[in-house]
Amino acid sequence: MNTFIKNIVAASCLLSISTTAIAQQLPVMNHYIYNPYLYNPARTGQNDLGTVYANFKKQWISMPQSPLTAILSIETPIPNGKLKNMGIGAMVYTDQMHIVGKVGGMATYAYHISFENEKDYKHRLSTGISLGVLNRRFNYAAATVMNPNDAQVLANAVNGTSVDFSGGLDYQYKNLHVGASMLQGLNNSMSFINPNDTTSIQFINTRHWIFTASYRFELGAAEQKNRLYIEPVFLGRQVQGLPFQAEGTVLFGMKNIGWLGAGYRSSNTETATSAISITAGVEINSRVLAAYTLDMGVEKALNSSMGTQHEFMVAYRFGKDDSKVEAELEKLRKKDKEIQDALIMKTDSLSGAVEAQKEEAKKKQDVMQGEIDATEKEADDLRGKVLKNADEIERLKKMLEERKIKHKHIGEVFFDYNSDKLSDEIKTHLNTMKTMLESYPKGITIYLYGNASVEGDAKENMELAIRRGSAVRQYLLQQGINAKKVYVIPMGEYNPMNADPKKQEKKDRRIDLMVSEED
Repeated sequence: MNTFIKNIVAASCLLSISTTAIAQQLPVMNHYIYNPYLYNPARTGQNDLGTVYANFKKQWISMPQSPLTAILSIETPIPNGKLKNMGIGAMVYTDQMHIVGKVGGMATYAYHISFENEKDYKHRLSTGISLGVLNRRFNYAAATVMNPNDAQVLANAVNGTSVDFSGGLDYQYKNLHVGASMLQGLNNSMSFINPNDTTSIQFINTRHWIFTASYRFELGAAEQKNRLYIEPVFLGRQVQGLPFQAEGTVLFGMKNIGWLGAGYRSSNTETATSAISITAGVEINSRVLAAYTLDMGVEKALNSSMGTQHEFMVAYRFGKDDSKVEAELEKLRKKDKEIQDALIMKTDSLSGAVEAQKEEAKKKQDVMQGEIDATEKEADDLRGKVLKNADEIERLKKMLEERKIKHKHIGEVFFDYNSDKLSDEIKTHLNTMKTMLESYPKGITIYLYGNASVEGDAKENMELAIRRGSAVRQYLLQQGINAKKVYVIPMGEYNPMNADPKKQEKKDRRIDLMVSEED
């Protein structure tokens, strides 16, 4: 698939959202398996340490100006007395795909309800809510389209800002997590209006439902520092107007070292997103970890033309590590038990000696208990969506044949070799012709005949003629000409000024401006 076709595919996808957009709008991230806060506000502050995440994803790398997503997030527990039953977080993100871009941010609060031992944090229900602001921008001036006469193609860039919220629940029992979340909960809309005419576009921030489940099977003894584990992760995604999409990943890892994994995402038939993923990560130290995921399309044709997808993540943990404090407590408990066992073994000794030993043991136990109490107190303090070119040309020709129209050639502008750029000279000439157009009746229609010289491939010349016509049309729209009165008729190399092909030179690299009105 050549670059032109790829641009057409991208523009078609983008312009499919005109009138009212209802589609999967949030980026499909794989690293929710490491950073669950990406999709569920309830996962905020569930761990002993706070974490800063930087997530990046580049999709379909063979496609020009393919989607690029960057997310920076932070979440941390907030102790409330002896319990770490609250969490707060924040996230800023940007998502750019050719002419469509968005930037947003949100703040999150989560509350965790513990059902059993208040110090274990292993059986609880978490709920969270995020409030945020989102700005969307459509830069139509940068678009390359097959149908430049589409009234939905606005002349300039437009943008809009809206507020939104997301909410979620998560149930945890030991190493099991089951969650559900609603993103873009308001399902609100933004309208973009062309100031030159009545053309407008409405974009709906469609509500997304996310369902997740995961369980970590740990292998080996509980006290083993680098325990092996296997963790299957499931995610279901439901968006209004689209099929249910499911994905599953299985991780194989070693605690405190790293992991490897593989997954599969089912196809969303509207956008063909079926993919196989391979993921890997490493814990550089107790505070820093990094991960990478490669996505490959299952459909061979799409994978060949669009390319693979790449996602990166770097994370930093901060705060006091309660697990280390707990380890020290366990050592003290074992030492205390050893002392008590030793006391029992000596009960048959002389009573005086036994009493003396008991008294000494009691003193040691008191000292040890004091250390245990102090360490436990420290631990408590620490938890906390196009017409084809050929069809359009035929339609325009048929329209011209059926309508009785008077034509008048009012001028032309000339382009450099293989260029569609408007020079200052062209703009000056167009401004002069605009003044002429203002003297004509209001019922006139302006036709822009796009031409190219014979050099090169006929198909490429036709594409160049389209781009030249589009550039002139865009400029006229920006000068206040009604978009519904200006049409581009690409002729390519088939409308030369001189019938002799050898004499077709720069005069054929032009746009003819024709004015017509019906009898």
